[in-house]
Amino acid sequence: MGKSNCPVGLNTSTSTRNPQRIVLLAGDEHSEVKSVLAEYPGADLEKVNVNEEIPRFAAEHTGKCVAVEWQDGLGWRRFLWCRR
Repeated sequence: MGKSNCPVGLNTSTSTRNPQRIVLLAGDEHSEVKSVLAEYPGADLEKVNVNEEIPRFAAEHTGKCVAVEWQDGLGWRRFLWCRR
């Protein structure tokens, strides 16, 4: 095992978090986006937990499906959805 140049637990990564957004879907969890409800640039994700935000948005849109998506080089990718 090699030696570390920094203390254990110190994050030396220079990468930033990918943007995420909460969207209202046109139908079920596989349908297209009807509207964007909230957008979070990567830096905002240090302060916001979208896993805690999505139930609130689902409650505001009862019976509809809302989802969380993250953006990468190929576009927006859906990874979580919720319906209340």
